Amino acid sequence: FLNLNTPLQLGGRHVRQLDPTLFQWKAVPYGTSFDGCIRNVFHNSKLYDLDSPGLSRGSAPGCPQTEHLCSHLQCGAQGLCEASLSDARCQCLPGYTGPSCSTLTIPATFKSQSYVKYALSFEPDRFSSQIQLRFRTRESSGELLRTTDQHNREYA
Repeated sequence: FLNLNTPLQLGGRHVRQLDPTLFQWKAVPYGTSFDGCIRNVFHNSKLYDLDSPGLSRGSAPGCPQTEHLCSHLQCGAQGLCEASLSDARCQCLPGYTGPSCSTLTIPATFKSQSYVKYALSFEPDRFSSQIQLRFRTRESSGELLRTTDQHNREYA
């Protein structure tokens, strides 16, 4: 949870150059700045435009640490490369799947009172999950998705 009434500074701090002798300090309190890439900063569901900051120094668009990983990955027209500092993978557009997003997904038809239940074969991240679904409904109301853990505790 983040509650700000002042400008948000990412990666380091903007500080004025201080004369340590003025305050009788033995050292200037600067700390260590962040060295890496920051992207997809959302606040109240709004994406911050990191390419147009109000003030910056030593930052540049892009992320050279990850861009070289994406240059070797072919996602085609149906996917976008998502890279971390150690690996890259294709994030497929809706309707496509596979390592290079070249496989069409197969839709399923559900009749009244039907369902599909999946049991995960892995332990999901405790703080964040991504799921991508497309629905075409024929009714004005009904349950489309329910997620629970192994103890039947529901998640939103």
